Amino acid sequence: IHTGTLNEAGFVEDTIAAFKNRVIHTYHTEGAGGGHAPDIIKVCGEANVLPSSTNPTRPYTLNTLEEHLDMLMVCHHL
Repeated sequence: IHTGTLNEAGFVEDTIAAFKNRVIHTYHTEGAGGGHAPDIIKVCGEANVLPSSTNPTRPYTLNTLEEHLDMLMVCHHL
């Protein structure tokens, strides 16, 4: 599942209820890049949830510093 940051289709509690104890793979579970910001990390405490995150930057490359700044701004809602 890849949930929406704007919560236009419901909040994290609605998403958890939709799982109905089924196994599910959640994307952007850290909250950066989408997904019920900042609450999506709550799904990590649920049974049968396989959370994942993204690696938005490649370390030690040309644009690492600039990409990390953008990532920090998103992750911390700055």
